[in-house]
Amino acid sequence: MSDTPTPPSGPDDVSGGTPPPPPPPPGPSAPPPGPGAPPPPPPSGFGGAGAPPPGATPGPAGGAPVSAYSPLEAVKYGWEKFTANLAPWVLAGLVLLGISALFLLLFTLVFSAFAANPATEYNPVTGEVTSSGAAIAGLSIGSILVIVIAIVLAWIVHVQFARAAFETAEQGSIKFEVFTRTALLGALIVAALIAAALTAVGLIACCIGAVVIGFFVQFYPYPLLDRSASGGWDSVKQSFSFVSNNLGPVILLTLVLLLISFVLGLGAGLIGLIVPVLGNLVQFIISLVLVPVFALAQAYTYRYLKSQPIA
Repeated sequence: MSDTPTPPSGPDDVSGGTPPPPPPPPGPSAPPPGPGAPPPPPPSGFGGAGAPPPGATPGPAGGAPVSAYSPLEAVKYGWEKFTANLAPWVLAGLVLLGISALFLLLFTLVFSAFAANPATEYNPVTGEVTSSGAAIAGLSIGSILVIVIAIVLAWIVHVQFARAAFETAEQGSIKFEVFTRTALLGALIVAALIAAALTAVGLIACCIGAVVIGFFVQFYPYPLLDRSASGGWDSVKQSFSFVSNNLGPVILLTLVLLLISFVLGLGAGLIGLIVPVLGNLVQFIISLVLVPVFALAQAYTYRYLKSQPIA
């Protein structure tokens, strides 16, 4: 009986010795877009993370040149935000005026009380001058006490104005209650005390030393307000570092603020030479405007150079 012949293996038969045919060549690739074609869409997530909140102007990116900063823009920002939040700033200025008048009155009363009981007495018969140690001590203690209280209040006013300016740059608007907040107030006063002590040391060492130290510590409230400082001393150190790392922009801002103060003060002085009462009124209005505008310009500068969003 003969064997049945085996049929030839087909192309799908992998057991045979004939290899499968190669795959067909790929089709032609898509032609490149012609002129005027829209660009391809960006990858997903582009521009999402790290984008500033709506309504906020971001500061320069980490590698942006410092020359992008403009002190004139800082002053312009301060003026615009001052006029946009006029009521709380003017009310705070009037409160500051009232506190100043109160302490001037208190200082006057202290001296008047001791003037009624002079510390020295002159005897016209014998020509002897006698002094009262108790009166002198009382006058000294009373004067020192009033001065110390006035200095501490001045620190509180300064840091509260810085707080209001920082919150304006952060949120775009404020209410008067921001001037009455006590959060971080203790650390801010400690920072103010350290800054004042360092400035006093610079004054004792050399008058120009006080100016230099005051220049480097002028931003001491802001590291505490943005929660990057752990305490008063750390905040003062961060102010030194901030100014050192942004020396050019801070010098420009300082010169612009000094120039504005000089020109407006000169104008008020000239008016005062003609009409003294009117000159004093103009000087008061200038101070009422410049203090918040300069504080806002400083807060803008700090946030801009730290690449923080500005509302």
